[in-house]
Amino acid sequence: MLSLFLLPYFGALSDRFNSRHGKRIPFVFLGSLLICFGLVLLPYATSHKLFWLFNLGLELVLFAMSISRAPAIALVPDLTLKPLRSKANAIINLMGAVGAILTLIDLALQVDKSDQLDYTALFLTVGLILLVSFAILRWKIDEKNGHPGPK
Repeated sequence: MLSLFLLPYFGALSDRFNSRHGKRIPFVFLGSLLICFGLVLLPYATSHKLFWLFNLGLELVLFAMSISRAPAIALVPDLTLKPLRSKANAIINLMGAVGAILTLIDLALQVDKSDQLDYTALFLTVGLILLVSFAILRWKIDEKNGHPGPK
């Protein structure tokens, strides 16, 4: 429910924000770090049966996703020529589907089919993929100069 308000809020905030790293990248960075921290809390809270910590971790992940999602999506029109924006949007949606498929494959490979499921490796893998993805984004996108490419 909060996403209905938080996504537009952080999108608009990133429109007005300006730093030496760009307008959108700081939001994507902060959101990515908070998501990874929340992803570490979830399996820890589950294994120790700490419901309050699980709730905190889940709320942190969802809030952090609100921080980073709209600015990350807004990078596309910022850096893509008008005739290519439709194709770029299709690639964003494709990457979301690929991420979901990879997560399902990771889930099938890493989680034992026992009574006591341990999702630690799965959540750590997802967090690592998120950090590597951000590193690639930061390496490949020069948002400050308004174009993709090396800095």
